Amino acid sequence: MQQERQELILDSCRSVEAKIDEIARRLLDPKPEAIDRCHNELQQVAVVLRHLVSEGGFPRNSALSSILSGIRRSAQTLRIQAECASNLCSGWLLS
Repeated sequence: MQQERQELILDSCRSVEAKIDEIARRLLDPKPEAIDRCHNELQQVAVVLRHLVSEGGFPRNSALSSILSGIRRSAQTLRIQAECASNLCSGWLLS
């Protein structure tokens, strides 16, 4: 049972990491439609992460620690990228 839970958590985290990477690639061409789509996908990512946190009690696992560190780094980079894309779109609206 514990092993199954660990695998489920790892799979969920890998999925989140892949989705964040996909969103970051999409924001390389920051068009309003892309930003809207990324916003919706980020909401889905947040739901998955909230669910994982609400379950609590993450098992100590080096693979999980590595994935979570990668998610944290990717999310920090994505935040900056999203802010730049948002500023660019705001500039278009003001022009």
